[in-house]
Amino acid sequence: MKTLWTVRIVTAMVFALAVAPAAKAVVMVGFKLGSVGTTPLFTYSNSGTVGDLTDDTLVAANTVDFSVSVNGGTETTFDDAEFNFSLSEAPTILASGSDVTLFLTGSFTVSDGVDDILTVSFSNAELHFNATQFGNDYMVNTNGTAGGSIFANNLLPTQDVVYTAGTNATFLGLLGGMDFGGAQELSFTVESLDEAVPFMDGGTDLIFNGDPEGVGENFVFSSSFSGQSELVPEPAALGMIGMGLLVIVRRRRSA
Repeated sequence: MKTLWTVRIVTAMVFALAVAPAAKAVVMVGFKLGSVGTTPLFTYSNSGTVGDLTDDTLVAANTVDFSVSVNGGTETTFDDAEFNFSLSEAPTILASGSDVTLFLTGSFTVSDGVDDILTVSFSNAELHFNATQFGNDYMVNTNGTAGGSIFANNLLPTQDVVYTAGTNATFLGLLGGMDFGGAQELSFTVESLDEAVPFMDGGTDLIFNGDPEGVGENFVFSSSFSGQSELVPEPAALGMIGMGLLVIVRRRRSA
């Protein structure tokens, strides 16, 4: 009877460990505008087809000083990390009043040149521009007043933003055996928006077509980046804890 009581106590401990809420760990990542190897960082191309978004692209292939910190601790920086950004499907556009929004779906990867550090995929991230409407066209002044941002907040369970760790040993060490989970988000703050080829007023205006809806011109911009994700124990780690407690149970029963 004493052995059965011991088993019940330890089983209760296993159950409590499985359901007890743990303190949330958070990893924060990003890079600053001044850390980009060459500017501009991003290039948007309409591929020569005005008013047709099906072949439009937004790409970045550059180097950045990529920073990582866990729970607000010491920041680790990967100097001159490779940053590669691309879309996986054509953007869509919504233009109304003083706002033009491009909806973007794609991913980006940061690597040390050999091993990937981090990959982030996203869907329906929003790139906003302040615009002035003229008939069916929307004009964005790119002379330092165009403000904008790309952002996508993960609203569970839609998983609009998904973080995936690469194989870089330093980065995995910072995660400390944890994996990405829970709330995940990203934000690019747009700076230095300009036309790729000057069109009007010495290159201070960017035109979005409203009818048919589409992007009338190519443009470039630089950006800083910040993002964060909650961290959760890896399933394998939880399994090992459970196995260890079961071993305790069996030893006490055999005693």
